[in-house]
Amino acid sequence: MAEVPAASKAGQNLQQQFPMLSWREIRGDGLNVASYARGAFVRNNSQAAHQQHDPHIMLRDEYAAYTGRSGWSLVAKGYFFEVQLARPFALNAIQVETYARDDRTYTLKLEVSTNLEDWFTIHDGDQPNHRGAYCYEFPEQLVRYIRIGGTSTANPYLHIVKLAAYHTLC
Repeated sequence: MAEVPAASKAGQNLQQQFPMLSWREIRGDGLNVASYARGAFVRNNSQAAHQQHDPHIMLRDEYAAYTGRSGWSLVAKGYFFEVQLARPFALNAIQVETYARDDRTYTLKLEVSTNLEDWFTIHDGDQPNHRGAYCYEFPEQLVRYIRIGGTSTANPYLHIVKLAAYHTLC
């Protein structure tokens, strides 16, 4: 088994919890670990705005075209999605793609946690400046849960086309 680089305390902690995993596996093998196919799922959907919008659509692996009516997950202002990964991973980047078929922009808050109690804020935008795909990088840390919420300049909802989490630069 490969040795964990000394600079990575998150990786060392994870290797102690999962000694059977290689360093590459601890970091997710370079793959999107926030994928439904890799065991990630949306834990809560109590405040999704419309029942016809599948909250898990943002976790799909394949890229699918989206329209004004489908292909994205939706959450109302003041609420959030909590995504649970299959297990903890040592991560340093989360990519968020929002609906971008018009001129709307988004204000969003992005947080990560290992235990659902202690949250580390990755991004807390107070100005509507997010549009399309954007990568949020942060110091490597253990991540089991991702929480995201926000609103748009067009209406009080956050429309997420794709959410991805990696241990690489996006």
